[in-house]
Amino acid sequence: MSNALMASRKNKRSEASKAIAQAVIDHYQPTCTEDVQDAMH
Repeated sequence: MSNALMASRKNKRSEASKAIAQAVIDHYQPTCTEDVQDAMH
C-alpha cells in the first residue's frame, strides 16, 4: 500500500468520534494509559 493511501486513512475520524473522545477526556481527565482503559470499560 502506498504512503499516500495510508496517510489519508489515518485522518478519517468522524466529528462524532472526535466529540466522544473529547467528552471522555473532559469527564474522566485521564493521566495515564490505565486511566484511559478504565474510562473505556
